[in-house]
Amino acid sequence: MSTETRPGSGSGTNTHGMLFWVGLALGGALMVYGLVGLIRNIEGELLNWAVFYVGIDVVHDSILAPVTFAVGALVARMLPAPWRAPVTAGCVISAAVLLVVAVPLLGLGGNPGNPTLRPLDYPTATAWALAIVWGTVGIVSVIVAWSRR
Repeated sequence: MSTETRPGSGSGTNTHGMLFWVGLALGGALMVYGLVGLIRNIEGELLNWAVFYVGIDVVHDSILAPVTFAVGALVARMLPAPWRAPVTAGCVISAAVLLVVAVPLLGLGGNPGNPTLRPLDYPTATAWALAIVWGTVGIVSVIVAWSRR
């Protein structure tokens, strides 16, 4: 049973249920564990890691988030209602796929002496992943449009 108040309930207080606090404790513990592991294993390169993470944050906030918002706004204006949600989901999933494979697709991060660092045919795998995403978007869009008739 949750003691969380609902918007508009008039009480003005916001208390959270047991699930929130358990999730907060577990998530916080995992973040501390990861941070301690990072600090132990970077061997004197804390400044490089800090610059990297600040740089990633700046790139996200100045480029990725605005582009995502702009694409979402265009999708909402240009597509009919039944297609909006599936196409938006397809865009988000495609962006995630492309972010994951960006380094190997650009040929970065490899080591000629260690071929196991990039063992896959990334262009083909990426094309298949995107084909599956957009094939699913097409099928879901047709189903949604058909069900609204």
